Amino acid sequence: MRAGIKYFVEQRGKKALYVMYQDTDFGKDVLAGVTMQAEVQNAKIVATTAHGQASISIAQIALQALRRAGRDLTVDSLASAMESLHEFTDLYGNTYSFGPNQHHGSTKAFLAVVKDGRWVPVADKPLGY
Repeated sequence: MRAGIKYFVEQRGKKALYVMYQDTDFGKDVLAGVTMQAEVQNAKIVATTAHGQASISIAQIALQALRRAGRDLTVDSLASAMESLHEFTDLYGNTYSFGPNQHHGSTKAFLAVVKDGRWVPVADKPLGY
């Protein structure tokens, strides 16, 4: 989301932002990132909306980490398993890497806008921050 804010402000000249995020702890982190980047870019969040549908990517990452953590699951074994996920690719082709000091998974995002009722990519490759 930070990459998206940076792109739309710098490349598209947007200064007023509408934010849609998941109604989960992860979604709240996303909203915090958007808010932080909006401040950096001198942009204003004019509206927000939360939605409750779980992300397939997050579910895939969690499932892979649970598999790696094994049958004797503990907080520590799950944390170690998450931190061992490097270059994990979800079913959409997005790649995530975690580690002891890398808990957000990715600094890149594919961005899209709705045009004529369909999602259309805004760039040919992932954008980063």
